[in-house]
Amino acid sequence: MHDDDVTVRAVHRTVGTSPIRFVQDLRVERASHLLRSTGLSLEVISREVGYEHPNTLRVLLRERTGRTTSALRGR
Repeated sequence: MHDDDVTVRAVHRTVGTSPIRFVQDLRVERASHLLRSTGLSLEVISREVGYEHPNTLRVLLRERTGRTTSALRGR
């Protein structure tokens, strides 16, 4: 068994999901908050939460929240 396998299982046991899903969920949560509470562009928010390309964040936001970035901003 590899250390990576042990780590993945430990994270899953602790938070109930895979490590990548956990990180993505945190990023989406933070990005949603920034969209609702600031006037920052999606490009700036994407970089702020750890994504180089805004479209990656846009897709994840839509998948995880079921809402567009405009809807999250309240427009």
